[in-house]
Amino acid sequence: MSEQDVLLEMTDKRHGVPIAARQIDNKYFVAIYEGGLSEFDFRVAYKEKHSRIRQPKHIHWTVDLLMKKVKNNKLTCSFIESMQEQWAEIKGVSSISERKQLMDNIDYDKIKMFQKLSFPDTYDIQFIYTVMTLLMFQEKTNNPNAFMFKSILDALLTDRDLYSIISTATFIGNK
Repeated sequence: MSEQDVLLEMTDKRHGVPIAARQIDNKYFVAIYEGGLSEFDFRVAYKEKHSRIRQPKHIHWTVDLLMKKVKNNKLTCSFIESMQEQWAEIKGVSSISERKQLMDNIDYDKIKMFQKLSFPDTYDIQFIYTVMTLLMFQEKTNNPNAFMFKSILDALLTDRDLYSIISTATFIGNK
């Protein structure tokens, strides 16, 4: 599918036209759209073939990682640790051109060793890595001192009880 076709696939009345979009594993489409929380804010959205466009929430990738931990705890924990390292390195987006290039700059070589985590009934590891990476950039773009993403990763690694992990992943904050 061409880049233009992927952009068209991810265009709708609610979300508008994406800034950038990518097809992953012939199954998923992921896109970023103009946001409104800060100067370079963006929204992340995805869809599976023949479904509607959705915005991922922290709880989606959290539950997926919990399921992966049941199947392969050691490898999943290694993946979570690699995401913690990435979290520490990531800086928020600071220009329009940088935001437009986000999808092209995702380094998939970092997850080659985690391909075995693409189990049936869970998200493909390339998809979950893409969504998590984009959500990291989004969070740090809007607040360089943000901590929610890291708090969830920490909760997953310290084997907190299920309620605590779910509570951390669904925290909304002050409205």
